[in-house]
Amino acid sequence: MVKKSGLKVPKVLDEIGPRMNWHLRRVKSANDEVKKQSMKQPRVQKKKNVERGTLGDKMGRVHMQSQETKTIALRKFKVLKKKRGKAEPSDSREPRTKKQKS
Repeated sequence: MVKKSGLKVPKVLDEIGPRMNWHLRRVKSANDEVKKQSMKQPRVQKKKNVERGTLGDKMGRVHMQSQETKTIALRKFKVLKKKRGKAEPSDSREPRTKKQKS
């Protein structure tokens, strides 16, 4: 907080918030064995084929067997089916007219 004062120094700063005093309580360091055991970190196994991007995105690879593209059943569209008993129009570029309801 900033206050005006009547002195030559134009403004004075007051503390706001809690005040903390830090003191060191332990000056001695631990034994080498105890220190080594306390600093020990568990080993993390790296997952195969999983990586992290620069923005933290998780990317992975999936390995599959090769597929035979000639024998795969593709989607069947009703538009491509030929109608029974009707011959296809000779010129398919002409616009089709809608049937009117009677």
